[in-house]
Amino acid sequence: GKAVAAQMKKQPITTRFWSNGAPTIRPNGRVVYDLNVMRIKSPAQSTGKFDVAEVVGTLPGAKVFKPLSETLCKLV
Repeated sequence: GKAVAAQMKKQPITTRFWSNGAPTIRPNGRVVYDLNVMRIKSPAQSTGKFDVAEVVGTLPGAKVFKPLSETLCKLV
């Protein structure tokens, strides 16, 4: 288990849900990823049942999540 966790922390997480920056796993286990800022569409703007929002910006994960240096987690 320790070897698997160490390897996971070394490499970025690749998934179709994050297109801006691949999430990473910090030594304390926190997954850090970019957050999308969304705007809800009006019914007139929507083109289908699941077309309800649009991405209008991105917040970098490094700025959104508490820096590792400030964590109180005892695993670090």
